[in-house]
Amino acid sequence: MGKQIWNRQTLNIANNLTNNVLRMKTGIGILSLLKGYEKCDTRHYSDARKIKTGILMMNMGGPSSLTEVEDFLTRLFTDKDIMTLPMQSKLGPMIAKRRTPNIIQKYSEIGGGSPILKWTNKQGELMTSLLDKISPTTAPHKHYVGFRYANPLTEDSIAQMEKDGVEHAVAFSQYPQYSCSTSGSSFNALYRYYLNKEIPMKWSFIDRWPTHPKLLEAVNAGDPYPASSCHVLGLAETQLSSQIGFWQ
Repeated sequence: MGKQIWNRQTLNIANNLTNNVLRMKTGIGILSLLKGYEKCDTRHYSDARKIKTGILMMNMGGPSSLTEVEDFLTRLFTDKDIMTLPMQSKLGPMIAKRRTPNIIQKYSEIGGGSPILKWTNKQGELMTSLLDKISPTTAPHKHYVGFRYANPLTEDSIAQMEKDGVEHAVAFSQYPQYSCSTSGSSFNALYRYYLNKEIPMKWSFIDRWPTHPKLLEAVNAGDPYPASSCHVLGLAETQLSSQIGFWQ
């Protein structure tokens, strides 16, 4: 009983709700372990080897095939964390069905599906291979992909982690910046999964990493996105300051 209570306190979800969206206060130290990941070989573990650390790579995902497009859009348009619609449970699926043919055409143009699952798995394999080498005390490590709107869904991946007997789980948002509609939605899915059940694993959280040196190095390599983002932020600050007299 004591262990179960401690695990539930570790998750500490209820006290971190703001506007019904999870905002986990976590560090980003684990990300420094990714330096040099490109030098590592991929590894696979047999089912007989117990997973000590499971890393759930959380993202919105994308349909891997054309037959998954409508389900993907339906989950997207019925998620109140990303948008709020009148009669959303009915209107959301209607919008999804109407937009499906056009989105199928778009995915057809890039090979018949989103490549995000393939590349997330590749990153996960490289990451866990490196972690096994530099942190043997927490090994073996295994990555899990948890998509919000496409397979493998977050809830299904958590269930698999439990089935695998993971001791320590890390919820790792793949979004560098935190937003209620991206990271918040993924962490809310985790919250709802454990809302009325016991938590068998110890959880840690990485909900944002916008100042990690490797990220800054990547975005400063000639990409105009950082400058555009700063410009938008400056305009928003000016507008808000004129309305309420201060910027928070």
